[in-house]
Amino acid sequence: MRIPWIARMTFKRKLTLFSLLLSIVPVAGVGLTSAYMASAHMQQETDRSHAAVLEQTGRELDRLLKTLHMDSISLASHPALSASVQAGPGIDRLTETLAMTEAIRRESNFSPLRWKASLVYVRSGSVYSNTETSRSSAASYLDLVSHYRPIANSSFLVTPAAGTSPPELMLFRPVPLSTAYTDGILVLHVSVDELVRFLDSLHLSTGSRLFVLDEHDTVVLSRNREDIGQRIPSLASRTREETTVPYEWDGTAYRLSVQPSAYTHWRYAVMTPVSELTERAKEVMRLTVAVSTGLALFWLLFSFLGSYRLYYPIERMLRRLHPEPGSRLPFADGLKELDACIARLVVSNRELERTVREQEPRLAQTLLRQLLFGEVTAKDLPLLTKGWQFPLEEGYFVVAVASANDEEAFLRRFREEERPALQAAWARTLEDSADGIAACLAVPMRPGRLAAVCRLPEDGNDALLRITEAFAEAKRRLPGLYGFSASLSLSGPLHGFDQLSEGYAEAVRLLRYRLTASPEEPITGEAVRDAQPEAAPAAERQKRIVGLLLDGNQTAAGEELGALFRHWQATGASSDAIFASLGYLLTELDCQTARLGVRLQEAVGEDPHQAVLRHASLPALERWLVSVVFPAVQSQIHAEEVKRRTLVVHSIRTRIDEHCEEELSLQRFADSCGVSVSHLSRMFKEETGMPFSDYVLARRMSRAKELLEHTAVPIKEIAVRLRYANVTNFARAFKQVHGTTPGKCRTATQAGPIIRRAHPNDLYFPGNNAK
Repeated sequence: MRIPWIARMTFKRKLTLFSLLLSIVPVAGVGLTSAYMASAHMQQETDRSHAAVLEQTGRELDRLLKTLHMDSISLASHPALSASVQAGPGIDRLTETLAMTEAIRRESNFSPLRWKASLVYVRSGSVYSNTETSRSSAASYLDLVSHYRPIANSSFLVTPAAGTSPPELMLFRPVPLSTAYTDGILVLHVSVDELVRFLDSLHLSTGSRLFVLDEHDTVVLSRNREDIGQRIPSLASRTREETTVPYEWDGTAYRLSVQPSAYTHWRYAVMTPVSELTERAKEVMRLTVAVSTGLALFWLLFSFLGSYRLYYPIERMLRRLHPEPGSRLPFADGLKELDACIARLVVSNRELERTVREQEPRLAQTLLRQLLFGEVTAKDLPLLTKGWQFPLEEGYFVVAVASANDEEAFLRRFREEERPALQAAWARTLEDSADGIAACLAVPMRPGRLAAVCRLPEDGNDALLRITEAFAEAKRRLPGLYGFSASLSLSGPLHGFDQLSEGYAEAVRLLRYRLTASPEEPITGEAVRDAQPEAAPAAERQKRIVGLLLDGNQTAAGEELGALFRHWQATGASSDAIFASLGYLLTELDCQTARLGVRLQEAVGEDPHQAVLRHASLPALERWLVSVVFPAVQSQIHAEEVKRRTLVVHSIRTRIDEHCEEELSLQRFADSCGVSVSHLSRMFKEETGMPFSDYVLARRMSRAKELLEHTAVPIKEIAVRLRYANVTNFARAFKQVHGTTPGKCRTATQAGPIIRRAHPNDLYFPGNNAK
């Protein structure tokens, strides 16, 4: 739709008007949009912060709860606790009770979560507890079991109620594990402070609040201890569909985000006051409005000055088209006058445009490609070039072939629509390099490969040398111009168009020697000897390289690889032969390392067979193998050995700790692990810091001291149980470890009370107060 008063305006005035509109409207629009986006960004940033806090909280608390459950299962299934529950409490069941307390102590010491335990004897109504804060009776625990009604032998959590002090989380599980709370009940007590310590470490704004809620929307954990046990009203209905919603509590508007736990029926909620968000958004709005106003005033002044400046080129063009006074066309608008002048120029040049042959370069390239492939002969040229001039004349030629060193990388880097323009520019680079030396025509043969044909002048030998140097310079400049490297081969002199196909085949064949040829010079027939490396020495070196790597001798493997590469360089091996040999080397290395649990592709981070093809020279290929492949394989092999050593030694230590009174032989352990005795001995000492025999001796002497201090077993029987032939050898070993004889140790123990505290946590049985 045309507006009449705008249509009647001159171009100069339209330019001024549109400059004003284009200057002010975008600034105002950008200002309003920026303010809105800033406000939305504040909201999104808060939501992302909530999501990150909730994710971190859920992950950590789920981990702690999983740890608590695993500890409870380990204790509930422990034979010592089951035996104690079946035997019952009392001083006459001291052996079972001590074993039970020792099992709880060990599990507590090895757990990353600090907890206390209570064991309820359902039949006798007694309770053992090692916590000073919870001295509940058996009836209170049984009431909780009746209230929560667990299914069969399932466990359940009891969350802290409002006003309880100190607040704690309790996990119930039957003992033995296969019963349904009929014999014994294990209760693990976790202080809320232990769980809230993680919540206190999270970074939240001043007014933000973080809760952990159970399935009844009751606060289980909170950074504010007073909130624990409180119930957040209407939370379930507000967060049923969305995880982030507005929420009002105690007269304050919040932005609430809720995330369910992946391990329990709990939910994690974080709230940020809306007032904090709106205040920051208002500050951004005020700043944006101020900046937008300043920019609008600046562009208003700029539009007035710029419109006059933009119109000045039109005035100058009109003065050049009509230098004589009075020769201007009768137009009030300068742009219309310029349009009329251009129309006259178009008409006068139309006849000239018809004579331009846009397709002549493409025809020349197509014909040259057919000559190189042998599809056209010299006899066909007069008919095919009728009406236009072929750039090359009959005479002596040389054929050059340039090919990207890594054609797959070339195809990945440049899209299909970009390749024609890139290869055309590459072809012009080759043609320009031969400019002034010989007539040259370059043509793309396929993606990543060009062919160039140069007609030699009368001084053929001197021109061939200069062409070789020019192409070498163009090859060196290629990475800086287009971002990839290429190899270039040059055929010998050829006579006539009919031999171009032979020259092209020769140049392509010479590219096979790009790895052993000089990286700075074109590949010529004189610089390449058509020889193949001997298969036997290469195969033997490859096996030695793999063996040295598996033995951990990376330096020797690198030296063997260097000798192999020097052998290839000296014999002038082709790229195909080198790649085949290296493929065998990588395959053999992959097979050998797979037996050790190491995959070559995972260690290197890519397919090594494909990575080999990217390198354009033997030095670069050797550097990649020595600095990337060998260290990666060595590191993975070492990591697998360390992991295996840790697992093996840990299992042996566990066996020794639990069965120190049995016959313990390093040979038996070596046979079960499938390693030699010397290797297992070295692994054990590296992992534990002491020899196998010293560790067994220390464990047996520790066991002997326990029997001497807490039992009345005769010393001779203790010696027999610990696999000593006589008491003398036993006493000598005991004194070597503890500095005293077994008799003195027992005498010192008997000087004290009969029943001594073996652990800081006393045995506690409400009802008889026995310790």
